[in-house]
Amino acid sequence: MTTPYYDEDPVREHQVLTMARNRAEKKAEDGWDRMTGPERNRACWEARDVLDAVAEAGLAVLDLNRDRRMFPERTAETADAWAECARVLVYSAGGNTGLRYPGDVYRMLGSTKTGAARLVELSERSSEFLRRQHAAGNLKLDRQGPEGDVTDYVEAARTALADAATAAQQLADAWSRAQNALSRVAGNTD
Repeated sequence: MTTPYYDEDPVREHQVLTMARNRAEKKAEDGWDRMTGPERNRACWEARDVLDAVAEAGLAVLDLNRDRRMFPERTAETADAWAECARVLVYSAGGNTGLRYPGDVYRMLGSTKTGAARLVELSERSSEFLRRQHAAGNLKLDRQGPEGDVTDYVEAARTALADAATAAQQLADAWSRAQNALSRVAGNTD
């Protein structure tokens, strides 16, 4: 098998391969598994061209398949996208066109409460990562930072992450209560 499009950036290469594979799988007659090496290369180059056009337009492409390989860069890009999605959601909910009926709010609350509940696990996993890295001796203080013991800073971060997990759970619970309250509310279209 010939090597598909290769890029020095593993995240970029992953995006290209994912898009090429997804586009090929949508065409039943020439799925990825039945494609020859040159056909796969062509599909990868076409995907690269699409990604280039998306990047030039100032848009982002993010593969949300959690079964894909993760990279530190992909994790950071996912967090950036999450923050941007929150900004767009705030903008959409504030205008007259983003929400029309109480059911729109109900649906939005269902998704946002799920997202908030997932922040609990994110905080817990981040804290556990820091604990393991510190226990293994893999952390040190930045030379440009203030003096002190790395343990103090790691514990402060872990305490803040525990607070964040509690706040995220409270947010998810509040959005759940709001959604439940709206379950019997309908718009008056008369």
